[in-house]
Amino acid sequence: MLGRALLAAGAAVGGALALGLGNEALRLFRRRQISDTYATAVGLLGAPDRTVRIGGVHALGALLADAPSAHDMVVRTLTALVREHAPARGDVGDVPEDEDEQPPGDVRAALAVLVGRPRRGEAEPLDLSGTRLVGADLADARLVGANLFGAELANADLTGADLTGAELSYADLCRTRMLETRLTRADLSAAMLDDADLTGADLREARVPGASLRGAILHGTRLEGATLSESDLRDAAMDEAALDGAYLSRASLRGASFDGAQMSGASLLGADLTDADFSTAIGMSGAQLADARTDGSTRLPDDL
Repeated sequence: MLGRALLAAGAAVGGALALGLGNEALRLFRRRQISDTYATAVGLLGAPDRTVRIGGVHALGALLADAPSAHDMVVRTLTALVREHAPARGDVGDVPEDEDEQPPGDVRAALAVLVGRPRRGEAEPLDLSGTRLVGADLADARLVGANLFGAELANADLTGADLTGAELSYADLCRTRMLETRLTRADLSAAMLDDADLTGADLREARVPGASLRGAILHGTRLEGATLSESDLRDAAMDEAALDGAYLSRASLRGASFDGAQMSGASLLGADLTDADFSTAIGMSGAQLADARTDGSTRLPDDL
């Protein structure tokens, strides 16, 4: 009886060891497979032929989907490709309104993979700083905390994108579509947003000092607690925007409309309200206007 028990125990231990060695072998095989696939794809990215580079991007996209352990490595590689093949040119604000420019095919492919990447924890935010992404389709993109410092995004589509906490200082966002875009706590210092459509966007507590938003559409935009000091908002449409507690000190609001805008507690210290229409704005007080620049062309609520 004892002998049979010892034999059974020995067989169980041997089986466990074999299973363990088998699992370790599988892990090593999988690791080598991932490494080989990555190396092959990166080799394709260095090809002079753009079509071959696109194939490398798709290979990395498949690896990203199937290998969580390679996630950060693949994302860094694809963002590096975008920065290399779509560098900013520095002609901020100079893209014609009828410009149909788009990023090159390999860059578009890389952006598509990055935008649709699996939702996993990431070691660092995307770094797309200093890139030229004019006309790019980034609708619904997940760009939380992304670094887009100085990026050229004129005429791009960022509808529904999540740019919470993103770095967009000095970015060119002229005529960009940003409907329902989440920009909470984002930094848009000195950004160019002329004629951009920010209808329904969320810019609560965003930093937008020194930015240019001439002719921008901000219908229903949430700007509670946002800093817009010294920004240029001439002729902007801010109807029904929520500006409670926003900082608009020394901002130019000439010709801007604020039909139904919420203005409670907004700072207008030194702001230029010439020809601005606040006639149906909500929550304005005489104290807010005490240090603002107004004249006979400024339209104020009847009780003021």
